[in-house]
Amino acid sequence: ARHPTSVHANRTTSYKHYEGEINDSGITWPIPISQIPKFERQNRVRINVIGYDDEAKLDPFYPLAISKSTASEHPAVNVLLIENKDTTHFVLVKSLNALLCRGNTRLTKYYCERCFHGFTSTTNLEKHHPSCLRFKPQAIKFPEDDYLFFKNYRKMVQCPVYIVADFECYVKEVPQTEETTSQATQKLKEHVPCGYAYKVVLSEEFSGDYDSELVVYRDSGDGKVADSFI
Repeated sequence: ARHPTSVHANRTTSYKHYEGEINDSGITWPIPISQIPKFERQNRVRINVIGYDDEAKLDPFYPLAISKSTASEHPAVNVLLIENKDTTHFVLVKSLNALLCRGNTRLTKYYCERCFHGFTSTTNLEKHHPSCLRFKPQAIKFPEDDYLFFKNYRKMVQCPVYIVADFECYVKEVPQTEETTSQATQKLKEHVPCGYAYKVVLSEEFSGDYDSELVVYRDSGDGKVADSFI
Protein backbone atom coordinates (compact mmCIF):
# COMPACT_ATOMS: atom_id res chain seq x y z
CA ALA A 1 0.00 0.00 0.00
CA ARG A 2 2.93 2.34 0.68
CA HIS A 3 4.67 1.42 -2.57
CA PRO A 4 2.01 0.51 -5.12
CA THR A 5 3.19 -1.09 -8.32
CA SER A 6 1.39 -1.82 -11.55
CA VAL A 7 3.72 -4.66 -12.54
CA HIS A 8 3.41 -8.04 -10.81
CA ALA A 9 1.66 -6.53 -7.80
CA ASN A 10 0.82 -10.02 -6.55
CA ARG A 11 4.47 -11.10 -6.24
CA THR A 12 6.46 -10.62 -3.05
CA THR A 13 9.59 -10.10 -5.14
CA SER A 14 8.20 -6.72 -6.21
CA TYR A 15 8.59 -5.45 -2.64
CA LYS A 16 11.80 -7.13 -1.47
CA HIS A 17 13.85 -3.93 -1.70
CA TYR A 18 11.39 -2.17 0.69
CA GLU A 19 11.77 -4.82 3.39
CA GLY A 20 14.30 -2.74 5.31
CA GLU A 21 11.74 0.03 5.88
CA ILE A 22 9.67 -2.21 8.15
CA ASN A 23 10.32 -2.28 11.88
CA ASP A 24 9.12 -5.73 12.97
CA SER A 25 10.96 -5.83 16.28
CA GLY A 26 9.00 -8.04 18.69
CA ILE A 27 6.53 -9.04 15.97
CA THR A 28 5.85 -12.69 15.22
CA TRP A 29 5.08 -13.82 11.68
CA PRO A 30 2.54 -14.51 10.42
CA ILE A 31 1.33 -11.55 12.44
CA PRO A 32 -1.74 -12.12 14.65
CA ILE A 33 -4.41 -9.43 14.93
CA SER A 34 -3.43 -8.83 18.56
CA GLN A 35 0.02 -7.54 17.47
CA ILE A 36 -1.24 -5.19 14.75
CA PRO A 37 -1.47 -2.15 17.14
CA LYS A 38 2.19 -2.66 18.05
CA PHE A 39 3.14 -2.89 14.37
CA GLU A 40 1.23 0.35 13.73
CA ARG A 41 3.11 2.24 16.43
CA GLN A 42 6.50 1.04 15.20
CA ASN A 43 5.83 1.87 11.55
CA ARG A 44 3.55 4.94 11.73
CA VAL A 45 0.78 3.33 9.74
CA ARG A 46 -2.92 2.53 10.25
CA ILE A 47 -4.10 -1.01 9.50
CA ASN A 48 -7.74 -1.97 9.17
CA VAL A 49 -8.65 -5.66 9.09
CA ILE A 50 -11.84 -6.51 7.22
CA GLY A 51 -13.68 -9.73 7.93
CA TYR A 52 -15.64 -11.83 5.46
CA ASP A 53 -18.76 -13.89 6.11
CA ASP A 54 -19.30 -16.28 3.21
CA GLU A 55 -22.81 -17.12 4.43
CA ALA A 56 -24.06 -13.52 4.22
CA LYS A 57 -25.91 -12.75 0.99
CA LEU A 58 -26.06 -8.95 0.96
CA ASP A 59 -23.19 -7.63 3.09
CA PRO A 60 -20.47 -10.27 3.53
CA PHE A 61 -17.81 -7.75 4.64
CA TYR A 62 -17.58 -6.32 8.16
CA PRO A 63 -14.97 -4.35 10.18
CA LEU A 64 -13.05 -6.94 12.17
CA ALA A 65 -10.22 -4.88 13.67
CA ILE A 66 -10.20 -1.18 12.83
CA SER A 67 -7.20 0.94 13.77
CA LYS A 68 -7.68 3.06 16.88
CA SER A 69 -5.24 5.63 15.53
CA THR A 70 -6.92 8.79 14.23
CA ALA A 71 -3.75 10.36 12.85
CA SER A 72 -4.71 11.41 9.35
CA GLU A 73 -1.06 11.80 8.34
CA HIS A 74 -0.56 8.05 8.73
CA PRO A 75 -1.60 6.12 5.60
CA ALA A 76 -4.41 3.60 6.04
CA VAL A 77 -3.83 0.04 4.87
CA ASN A 78 -6.95 -2.08 4.44
CA VAL A 79 -6.50 -5.84 4.43
CA LEU A 80 -9.08 -8.60 4.02
CA LEU A 81 -8.74 -11.62 6.30
CA ILE A 82 -9.52 -14.88 4.51
CA GLU A 83 -10.08 -17.77 6.90
CA ASN A 84 -10.08 -21.44 6.02
CA LYS A 85 -10.39 -24.41 8.32
CA ASP A 86 -6.72 -24.50 9.28
CA THR A 87 -5.18 -21.34 7.83
CA THR A 88 -5.74 -17.59 7.60
CA HIS A 89 -4.41 -15.18 5.01
CA PHE A 90 -4.32 -11.39 4.64
CA VAL A 91 -5.17 -9.92 1.25
CA LEU A 92 -4.43 -6.28 0.42
CA VAL A 93 -7.50 -4.23 -0.44
CA LYS A 94 -6.44 -1.67 -3.04
CA SER A 95 -9.77 0.15 -3.01
CA LEU A 96 -12.25 -0.04 -0.14
CA ASN A 97 -14.85 1.72 -2.30
CA ALA A 98 -14.55 -0.92 -5.00
CA LEU A 99 -14.72 -3.76 -2.48
CA LEU A 100 -17.89 -2.54 -0.76
CA CYS A 101 -19.65 -1.21 -3.87
CA ARG A 102 -22.65 -3.31 -4.85
CA GLY A 103 -25.63 -2.97 -7.14
CA ASN A 104 -25.35 0.02 -9.48
CA THR A 105 -21.61 0.36 -10.10
CA ARG A 106 -22.17 3.50 -12.21
CA LEU A 107 -22.91 5.43 -9.03
CA THR A 108 -19.64 6.22 -7.25
CA LYS A 109 -19.76 5.89 -3.48
CA TYR A 110 -17.22 6.67 -0.80
CA TYR A 111 -17.27 4.32 2.17
CA CYS A 112 -16.41 4.94 5.80
CA GLU A 113 -13.70 2.55 6.97
CA ARG A 114 -15.28 2.29 10.44
CA CYS A 115 -18.92 1.53 9.68
CA PHE A 116 -18.85 0.73 5.92
CA HIS A 117 -21.61 3.26 5.23
CA GLY A 118 -21.47 4.71 1.72
CA PHE A 119 -21.73 8.38 0.77
CA THR A 120 -22.15 10.03 -2.61
CA SER A 121 -19.38 12.58 -2.03
CA THR A 122 -16.16 12.92 -0.07
CA THR A 123 -17.60 16.05 1.59
CA ASN A 124 -20.44 14.05 3.15
CA LEU A 125 -17.96 11.37 4.20
CA GLU A 126 -15.79 13.94 5.99
CA LYS A 127 -18.84 15.35 7.77
CA HIS A 128 -19.70 11.84 8.94
CA HIS A 129 -16.30 11.07 10.49
CA PRO A 130 -16.64 13.07 13.77
CA SER A 131 -19.91 11.39 14.71
CA CYS A 132 -18.66 7.95 13.68
CA LEU A 133 -15.60 8.26 15.93
CA ARG A 134 -17.91 8.48 18.95
CA PHE A 135 -18.85 4.82 18.53
CA LYS A 136 -17.02 1.55 18.14
CA PRO A 137 -16.50 0.27 14.59
CA GLN A 138 -19.59 -1.49 13.33
CA ALA A 139 -21.26 -2.49 10.08
CA ILE A 140 -24.87 -1.84 9.18
CA LYS A 141 -26.69 -5.07 8.37
CA PHE A 142 -29.98 -4.95 6.53
CA PRO A 143 -32.54 -7.78 6.61
CA GLU A 144 -32.20 -10.23 3.76
CA ASP A 145 -35.97 -10.60 3.39
CA ASP A 146 -37.74 -8.27 0.97
CA TYR A 147 -40.60 -7.65 3.40
CA LEU A 148 -40.91 -7.56 7.19
CA PHE A 149 -44.11 -8.42 9.02
CA PHE A 150 -45.12 -8.07 12.63
CA LYS A 151 -45.80 -11.56 13.98
CA ASN A 152 -45.51 -11.34 17.78
CA TYR A 153 -49.15 -10.55 18.43
CA ARG A 154 -48.91 -12.24 21.84
CA LYS A 155 -46.58 -9.43 22.95
CA MET A 156 -49.09 -6.71 22.17
CA VAL A 157 -50.49 -4.76 25.11
CA GLN A 158 -53.98 -3.37 24.88
CA CYS A 159 -54.11 0.41 25.06
CA PRO A 160 -55.99 1.28 28.31
CA VAL A 161 -57.37 4.56 27.02
CA TYR A 162 -57.57 6.40 23.72
CA ILE A 163 -59.51 9.28 22.19
CA VAL A 164 -61.55 9.17 19.01
CA ALA A 165 -61.89 12.66 17.55
CA ASP A 166 -63.23 14.23 14.37
CA PHE A 167 -62.91 17.77 13.02
CA GLU A 168 -65.26 19.56 10.67
CA CYS A 169 -64.06 22.39 8.40
CA TYR A 170 -65.40 24.72 5.77
CA VAL A 171 -63.51 25.86 2.70
CA LYS A 172 -62.63 29.55 2.55
CA GLU A 173 -61.29 31.49 -0.39
CA VAL A 174 -57.77 32.88 0.06
CA PRO A 175 -57.50 36.50 -1.13
CA GLN A 176 -55.05 36.83 -4.00
CA THR A 177 -52.51 39.63 -4.14
CA GLU A 178 -49.76 40.51 -6.57
CA GLU A 179 -47.25 38.91 -4.20
CA THR A 180 -49.13 35.60 -3.89
CA THR A 181 -49.83 35.27 -7.61
CA SER A 182 -46.14 35.67 -8.44
CA GLN A 183 -45.14 32.73 -6.21
CA ALA A 184 -44.52 29.26 -7.62
CA THR A 185 -47.12 27.75 -5.26
CA GLN A 186 -50.41 29.60 -4.85
CA LYS A 187 -52.82 29.07 -1.96
CA LEU A 188 -56.35 29.18 -3.37
CA LYS A 189 -58.42 27.59 -0.59
CA GLU A 190 -58.09 27.28 3.16
CA HIS A 191 -59.74 24.74 5.45
CA VAL A 192 -61.04 26.54 8.54
CA PRO A 193 -62.15 24.40 11.54
CA CYS A 194 -65.78 25.00 12.51
CA GLY A 195 -66.35 22.25 15.04
CA TYR A 196 -65.25 18.95 16.46
CA ALA A 197 -66.42 15.99 18.49
CA TYR A 198 -64.52 13.49 20.58
CA LYS A 199 -65.05 10.61 22.94
CA VAL A 200 -62.71 9.04 25.49
CA VAL A 201 -62.68 5.26 25.13
CA LEU A 202 -61.44 2.97 27.90
CA SER A 203 -60.74 -0.75 27.58
CA GLU A 204 -63.00 -3.15 29.43
CA GLU A 205 -60.26 -3.86 31.95
CA PHE A 206 -60.14 -0.23 33.10
CA SER A 207 -63.55 1.16 32.28
CA GLY A 208 -65.76 -0.78 34.68
CA ASP A 209 -69.05 1.07 34.76
CA TYR A 210 -67.50 4.27 33.41
CA ASP A 211 -68.76 5.50 30.06
CA SER A 212 -67.56 8.90 28.84
CA GLU A 213 -69.96 11.23 27.11
CA LEU A 214 -69.57 12.41 23.54
CA VAL A 215 -68.20 15.95 23.56
CA VAL A 216 -69.39 18.21 20.73
CA TYR A 217 -68.08 21.71 20.11
CA ARG A 218 -69.31 24.17 17.51
CA ASP A 219 -67.68 27.41 16.47
CA SER A 220 -69.13 30.36 18.38
CA GLY A 221 -67.66 32.87 15.95
CA ASP A 222 -64.40 33.54 17.78
CA GLY A 223 -62.38 31.29 15.44
CA LYS A 224 -60.74 29.40 18.32
CA VAL A 225 -61.95 25.90 17.52
CA ALA A 226 -58.45 24.36 17.38
CA ASP A 227 -57.34 26.19 20.51
CA SER A 228 -60.42 24.93 22.36
CA PHE A 229 -59.63 21.32 21.36
CA ILE A 230 -56.05 21.55 22.60
